[in-house]
Amino acid sequence: MKMIKPISITDSMLVSSVATSSIQAYAPDGNYAKDEQVLHEHFIYQSLIDDNQGNLPPENITTFIFGTEAVWKLIGAENRWKMFDSKSRASTVAIETIIIEITPGRLFNAIAILNVQAKTVLVTIIDPKEGEVYSNDVAMADLTDITTPYDWFFEPLITKDNQVLLDIPTYINATIKVEITGVGTIEVGELVVGTQREIGSLEYGYSVAIVDYSLTNRDEDGNLIINKKSFTEEVRYPLKIPSANVYSIKKLLSEYRAQGLVFVGDREAQESIVYGFIRDFDVTVKGHLHATCSLEIEEMN
Repeated sequence: MKMIKPISITDSMLVSSVATSSIQAYAPDGNYAKDEQVLHEHFIYQSLIDDNQGNLPPENITTFIFGTEAVWKLIGAENRWKMFDSKSRASTVAIETIIIEITPGRLFNAIAILNVQAKTVLVTIIDPKEGEVYSNDVAMADLTDITTPYDWFFEPLITKDNQVLLDIPTYINATIKVEITGVGTIEVGELVVGTQREIGSLEYGYSVAIVDYSLTNRDEDGNLIINKKSFTEEVRYPLKIPSANVYSIKKLLSEYRAQGLVFVGDREAQESIVYGFIRDFDVTVKGHLHATCSLEIEEMN
């Protein structure tokens, strides 16, 4: 099983992507009316009051201790940066094509493109001295359940949500080019560039769950009313690790707690891939040779 530690993408690393938002940037001396929106450090905020002046949005989106109410509402990242906002279901969207170029300027050996709605994903690595050093063109169609001619012609086509590349060569100064194509509106939830680390061997018996935050109620006649909301995924991995590695893995997971990581149980099993944070980790040392552990991950949403 692999874990990918993301690199935080900055303005200087992002060479090209979809267009930036047309929303005005926040100005400290600006005066904003109620419902007016501003852009600050890639995030969109909406004013909750009239005559909103001198209130820096990130510092004024929650109720203060002494009773002063919030004056800004956080809407979310602008479209260009949603794929880097640590929320895997807040997607960057475009029509037919998204082309992203990133120059991290540091070591990376893994790329994960998550919650994708598209037909193909092409990843190319270009080194300034050696030219193209890597290329992987992937069709996102999942043909696992296509077993008969009827399935091929009449059943809806299922597409893969995730693409994880773990065979990336290490070129520190290279540029990553990701081309995502499809028909109509296409989406990418999170694009993660980082370094991979082996945690242990995935055992049979891993579980996947969906936590639905939709609200249900009934009217006075007993009719069901459903208010559809978002949902998150939870994955519990049973792992086998060498007993000698228990301390180092425990220390590693402790260091990376409370932050988004990509976990890859089995690269070929879509349901075992999740971008999330560690909810629970426990280990039982069986003897001198190996230990068993359970790792529970909740999706970043």
